Amino acid sequence: MATKILLKMRKLLFLICTIISTVVYSQKPDSLELFLTEFQKVAFVTSDSIYKFTRFITADGKFYFREGFVDPYLTGGELFFGSSDLVQKTGEYKLTFKSGSDHIDTINNYFPVRQTKNNQDLLINISDELGYSYILRQVGETDKINLADNIIRVLYPCEELNYCTLYHVFTIRFFADSVKLYSHTGRSIDFNGIQLIQTDSCLLKKRDIESIMKQMTKVKPIPDMECRRPGNPWVFEYNNGTEYKHFAISNYCLRGQKDLRPVATLCYLILGIGNKYFDTNCSLSP
Repeated sequence: MATKILLKMRKLLFLICTIISTVVYSQKPDSLELFLTEFQKVAFVTSDSIYKFTRFITADGKFYFREGFVDPYLTGGELFFGSSDLVQKTGEYKLTFKSGSDHIDTINNYFPVRQTKNNQDLLINISDELGYSYILRQVGETDKINLADNIIRVLYPCEELNYCTLYHVFTIRFFADSVKLYSHTGRSIDFNGIQLIQTDSCLLKKRDIESIMKQMTKVKPIPDMECRRPGNPWVFEYNNGTEYKHFAISNYCLRGQKDLRPVATLCYLILGIGNKYFDTNCSLSP
């Protein structure tokens, strides 16, 4: 009897081992490419300084910036990005890297760098400015707003909390006899990073112009403000020919900030008008 029980236990153990082996070894080697990350050195140029960063782009198009010229090969391929979306895996999975280019990519600053008392916050802000400038450059919206322009611009991420790979940029330019709306959509789906996937323009109708101008009167008394955390901030800029203002606000940080409601209302108004003319809302599927 004991021999039969022992034999059955051996057969059961053999069956379990066979199932485990099948699960482990049936994984395709190509699946490991999900954790392949491309990196490239970036020189971020501001009005008074040059900052060294490394840009990382994963196979699914997510892109990150990290301070300094980082070489993942010297760390054994182990890097932490401060996000649960991309961490060092254990077991048979491991992050691997490849160099995107041997030359240093230069990205000029298209937003004013905000000075803060806390050095750590200052670094975070510079990294944000780098992200905004990189996105604008990739979609072709790279002109700095100067005092000679009469313009409104909104850069909006289509993901409020997680790493975003889809952005809309709406630019409104006021001319002597008309007002024109420009739409740019950028998406990152692979190692090429953010790429322009859609662009369009049109003349705004009178009622839409009136709606925008009416809401603008409520924004003009509001000083420059920022409310970046938590979440991915959207950027709102405007210049009326003599005054430039810049807002970086996340939808989650906006909660409870009544003073910023007029700015948010104008941003959402422009997004709604843009979707009406171009059908480019954030429900656009990858």
